Amino acid sequence: MVAVIETGLQPQQFMQLCRSAEGRLGRRRNTGRRYESRVIDIDILLWEERVISAPGLEIPHPRLADRKFVLVPLNEVAPDAVHPETGQKVSELLAMCDDQSEVRLSQEKVQSAPLSAKL
Repeated sequence: MVAVIETGLQPQQFMQLCRSAEGRLGRRRNTGRRYESRVIDIDILLWEERVISAPGLEIPHPRLADRKFVLVPLNEVAPDAVHPETGQKVSELLAMCDDQSEVRLSQEKVQSAPLSAKL
């Protein structure tokens, strides 16, 4: 799932909020393995046209352009969003993506609603 969220928080603050939500939903970190199965994984893909590199936070997401399962739903909500490092639109990244995975979009649309800061 991809969501467009507006917030008054700074990227690091928002990431802390996301990590808190992951923990409440059962995600456990620090197993020592880089890739592992998880009950939830919340990533910040883009933040306007900013590039941010900080401990625990890389924006844009470093593997954004390589993952069709991210690009397909992102293209549904923000096809004209621009990757700040490549200058390419999401729709262009999707067209060039080598990932051959099958991605099916849900027919059910989620309506916009205010996000509670109590996540």
